Amino acid sequence: MYLVSGVTGNTGKVVASDLLEEGKPVRVIVRTKEKGEFWRARGAEVAVTSLDDTEGLLHALNGVKAFYVVLPTDMESCDLSSDYRRYSRAIANALAIQPIERGVYLSAWGTHRPDGPFQMHRETEVTLGNLRTPFTIIRTAFFMENISPLLASIQEDGVLSTFFEPTYKVPMVAIRDIAEVIVSAMLGKPQPPATIELTGPTEYSMQDVTTVLSNALQIGLRVERVPLKEVASSLVGDGASEEVGEFYRNTIEAFEQNRVTPEGGSATFVRGHVTLEQFAAQLLSPTNANRAYLQ
Repeated sequence: MYLVSGVTGNTGKVVASDLLEEGKPVRVIVRTKEKGEFWRARGAEVAVTSLDDTEGLLHALNGVKAFYVVLPTDMESCDLSSDYRRYSRAIANALAIQPIERGVYLSAWGTHRPDGPFQMHRETEVTLGNLRTPFTIIRTAFFMENISPLLASIQEDGVLSTFFEPTYKVPMVAIRDIAEVIVSAMLGKPQPPATIELTGPTEYSMQDVTTVLSNALQIGLRVERVPLKEVASSLVGDGASEEVGEFYRNTIEAFEQNRVTPEGGSATFVRGHVTLEQFAAQLLSPTNANRAYLQ
């Protein structure tokens, strides 16, 4: 049995779908019975629980061979680190009682750096790394799918609004590539423990994104940057907490100050195959089945 969290979000949905298509037995974690109906119809088992519920996780882990862990980010949170700590401790408590063959954790690019923005991932990696269950840590670059919420305004106004400096080359990767690496790790390739640093076939700037989308849409587009000092307030205006807004501002600043970098060393560096052009073509396709889980 393969246990998958995050199936109502981005990577989890694709991972669970891929495993089912390979004929693997899948159990998904959802918070409500209603959110599990889609997966029941597809042949998956459903565990109705939360990642901060140790008892519920123990039931979900029964008979499980591998567990994919992706922790939710609450945009209204007042303390992301405390949120992640609550989830990771519950997962660690459950796995301490009921260890399994292997786990896979979705972390972030540059998590190893003590001066980086992803301290909640850094702490979670340590927590999971102390368990008897060996974990593969997958540190991913910026999701190409983060571009998708901008599509409506891009088509309406002809402007791609970005937090990044337009010529800054951002390490980007598509969910399709992320899911393939996660599924491979869940199936035991490589054998954990391991750390994989995953990015796309090349780096792209937001000016590159504008050019690719302009060509794909066959309309003239321009890119405009939201000043760094306005990033937090912009997100708060969209419903995020002040703390989350400041976290994203710090993250953008850390990228541009070269404080979000791969670790190298014993970590395995992997480049995906999906190009920005291929992603844009899929995003704009009228039959795009991926739109349901794009951020």
